[in-house]
Amino acid sequence: ESAEVGMDFDKFDQIFDHLIIIDKKTDQIVGTYRICVLKNLKQSYTALEFDLRDLIDSDEIYLELGRACIRKDYRKGSIVLLLWRGIAEYLNSCRASALIGCSSIKVHTTRNAALIYKYLEEQNFIAEELSSFPKSSFIMRDFDIWYMYFGKSLTYYQSEEAKSLIPPLLNSYFKLGAKVICEPAYDRDFNCIDFLTVLKKEDLSNFLARKFRIE
Repeated sequence: ESAEVGMDFDKFDQIFDHLIIIDKKTDQIVGTYRICVLKNLKQSYTALEFDLRDLIDSDEIYLELGRACIRKDYRKGSIVLLLWRGIAEYLNSCRASALIGCSSIKVHTTRNAALIYKYLEEQNFIAEELSSFPKSSFIMRDFDIWYMYFGKSLTYYQSEEAKSLIPPLLNSYFKLGAKVICEPAYDRDFNCIDFLTVLKKEDLSNFLARKFRIE
């Protein structure tokens, strides 16, 4: 990555495909998504932050999603839907059985990270059948303490606060059936938290399957 040229790039850009949305009226790029077919999760960007040993032993083919970017004045449902249309077509062509990736939230305090995780747990967005955890350099200090602080359930105002912190793109994942696997990792380079998110092909909503003909 390089701040000197005002661009964000890394070694994965050379091996990933780049899904691009262009506004035909202005001929400007308004949305991008980085995607890659993976037969070995050890080579994934996600594996930099999370211990994926329980998933690596699987014979499944994964489609890794990452580095989604939508121009601020285009952040509405139609653009997110177009991104999913491209992903759905890609999913058809590569025959991947699941989508995986880091879902970022612009949160940097352990308190807010634990609050969001607790909210996701109460909304049944945590996959209990899968196991993973952040690698040591990405663990948030005192996360367990803050998680215990919120007790058995969040108050109405805490739930509303947590809901307000979740970006539209991650909400769209949940609507399609995605699950978070474990507590978030803290990405110090981008000063945000990342949730390890998995969406199995069979769990995609009937709406998306019909609309984009996912087979």
